[in-house]
Amino acid sequence: MIEIFQIFLQILVIFIFCYFPQYYLNFLNIRQQSIVEKISLGSIINIFILLLLSFINQKNFDLIFIVLIIVFCTNLFFFIIENWKLKLIDIKLIFLFIFVLVFSFDLANNFKLGWDPQNFWFLKTLNFIEGGDIYNIKNNPRQEYPQLGTFIWAIYTKISFLEYEYLGRIFYIFFFCLSIFSVAELSDFNDVYKILFSSIIIILTYNILLFNGNQEVLLFSIFTLFSKYFYLIIKNNISKNFLNFYSIMIMLLLLSSIWIKNEAMFFSFISIFLILCLPKKSFLFKTSIFFSFILLIILRFFIFKTIGLNNLLQPGNYEYSDILHLASFLSFDRILVTSKYFFFGLASNLLYVISIPIMIFLFVYKKNKIYLTYYFASLILNFLLIHSFSIFTSVPIEWQLKASIERILFEILGIYIIPTVIFANVYSKKIFKIL
Repeated sequence: MIEIFQIFLQILVIFIFCYFPQYYLNFLNIRQQSIVEKISLGSIINIFILLLLSFINQKNFDLIFIVLIIVFCTNLFFFIIENWKLKLIDIKLIFLFIFVLVFSFDLANNFKLGWDPQNFWFLKTLNFIEGGDIYNIKNNPRQEYPQLGTFIWAIYTKISFLEYEYLGRIFYIFFFCLSIFSVAELSDFNDVYKILFSSIIIILTYNILLFNGNQEVLLFSIFTLFSKYFYLIIKNNISKNFLNFYSIMIMLLLLSSIWIKNEAMFFSFISIFLILCLPKKSFLFKTSIFFSFILLIILRFFIFKTIGLNNLLQPGNYEYSDILHLASFLSFDRILVTSKYFFFGLASNLLYVISIPIMIFLFVYKKNKIYLTYYFASLILNFLLIHSFSIFTSVPIEWQLKASIERILFEILGIYIIPTVIFANVYSKKIFKIL
């Protein structure tokens, strides 16, 4: 009974931590947002704050909890003030809470860690739980793995009363569900159909193994939110205030991603490239985005070097990846094996099976073709990148593919929820007439 109460309380605490007050948005001249959108924005800010706090030396570790208490109390105050009369009982918020609660109970009954988390990720989490800091990570295996996801895991474990490690992973569940509900806000539906749409996407993608301590689910959520703000920027009918605000959110998302897993750096480069290809955006806007991202990448390597961590992205996996050896990897057998497991990976992620045909259908029938061009380009570039990860690996290729292809494909899966939203918006009247 105590554990059930703790799970319930933990979810409430996470919701409050990730609330972004409308008061701040008014200050930025951003119009009234839905409560789901405010929590989405707050989760991005929350992750960014935790990224900054993850660099604090353990001698000043109490400062982390002072900052967290201030954030929590401030958010709680505004949450009550802004929602007490109108939206405290919001139907989308209730269903979001129910999904997180049910999946958290599922996690409590299936809290076993995966192989990578047992051997690498949880050791970093344990370092932070026991009062260590980023400077101690060099004593852990796979020190080149970034720390942000494990720091989030540790912080939400430590602020729980029982301090069971799986309680920290409830944030992963929350962020996963929230990102999907947030994308559903782009639809032209009423709240009931938005909930239905979100529920279908969640059911298609949910697997308890997503929350076994691996970090892919965090990247899924980050790139899902990225795709939402990217879509809003593409639409070209937003004010300068919104354009700047969404651009900041995109940069914070991509910044967070490169501190969660190394391959996110490459996926983020593709995302930045697509922004640079937008035709109606100013040269100043594009150069600001590009050089800001380059600066963040340089800063990431500089911090690793300063701390004394390994700056190699995947030592042991790509030992012969210099130009002279690349041709030796491009054999027909390796390409064939990679392609086989690649399609197995696509088939195991049901949302790809749905979203790719929808993209092709919309493209053929010229529905929102301009918007879809960028998502097609993203799909092709990301798939080529994932192929290259596998083809040029130095470890046994079949073992590598069996262990990782499904998880890597899942990391960027959320980007392609947007075509399903476009499809639903275009054909919603016909769909609901049938229903």
